[in-house]
Amino acid sequence: MNTASIAVGFEPGVAHLDPHAWDALVGDGSPFLEHAWLAALEHSGSVGEGTGWTPTIACARLGDTLVGAVPLYLKAHSFGEYVYDWAWADAAAQIGTRYYPKLVATSPLSPVAGARLLTSPALDPAARARVAAALVDATLALAAETGVSGLHFLFPTAEEAEALRQRGMFVRTAFQYHWSNDGYASFDDYLARFESKRRRELRRERRRLAEAGYRVEPTPGHRLTATDRDALYRFYASTCAKHTFGRPYLSRAFFDEVCDTVPHRILMMRALDPDGALVAGTFNVTKGDRLYGRYWGCDVEVPHLHFETCYYRTIEHAIDTGVAVMEPGAGGDHKYARGFNPVVTWSAHWIAHPVLARAIERHVARERDAVDAWVERLTAESPLRKR
Repeated sequence: MNTASIAVGFEPGVAHLDPHAWDALVGDGSPFLEHAWLAALEHSGSVGEGTGWTPTIACARLGDTLVGAVPLYLKAHSFGEYVYDWAWADAAAQIGTRYYPKLVATSPLSPVAGARLLTSPALDPAARARVAAALVDATLALAAETGVSGLHFLFPTAEEAEALRQRGMFVRTAFQYHWSNDGYASFDDYLARFESKRRRELRRERRRLAEAGYRVEPTPGHRLTATDRDALYRFYASTCAKHTFGRPYLSRAFFDEVCDTVPHRILMMRALDPDGALVAGTFNVTKGDRLYGRYWGCDVEVPHLHFETCYYRTIEHAIDTGVAVMEPGAGGDHKYARGFNPVVTWSAHWIAHPVLARAIERHVARERDAVDAWVERLTAESPLRKR
């Protein structure tokens, strides 16, 4: 296919784009980039006017055929990105320049790595590379033309991060904790990886909760009632309210739309008290052999209920259903103590102001060395014994 006539334009959202054409670009990639998910964010008002997230979707076309895209957003703040650049905004203010607005390429409100330069699998590798290059050129040109402070690709793949580095962007590293299924036959098989003292502690946490009459049930999206959906939003909003910087980015309508449009992606872990009342839960997303833990909340504070709902029972379900990797999101050193492994993530950045760019690039280089050293140490000292 002749790719000499690639045309890149920008659209005010995915909602009016053809879902099948878009999802063909996503393929087996992140569920948080699928058309239904992004459209639900737009329809529900979770992104768009008044949110600080303005969809500015880059679309590459050959004639009328969509062959590439970048999920691009004009941002008025740094909330909901999970690549923490507040210090960069402070540095910009100190030298008398503005940091917002900026452009970010990401899956909004979801710290999940995946392709950011989406290209058609119908093209051969060389053609896909040309489409990706055209998308990078267009997004960099848009950043320069519109006068934003910078362009940021958040949580791209390692290959994309390297390609963007070669295009002059600087790369930042961080890490998350992921759980990996090392061929476990059961939850007890997983616990056998821990030293005996730690294994007894984890079992005791589960036992005490069970003895108190609490249980956790995995419930797929198609079985969620209106009451369950209300609870999902209530739990999510209550957790946001409990944290200093918490804010409910997602609207109540978002939960209804994704449960209606992609119920096969949704898994709720429902925590029930001794009377059978729903008192806590998590909102999870699944695709292929991966499970993504997204939102947790509760109506009552019960010792160990958070760990049981978010980790132990979810890991048990993952083992039973053949999940290979569980990604529970950003943060949480308590995950490491429960057998989650450090996994490096990337972001790539272009900063317009030359003085600010040089300062941030120097900082990122030092930070990268520290991240590498910390990940190496965490990996070496993992609480999981080698098989």
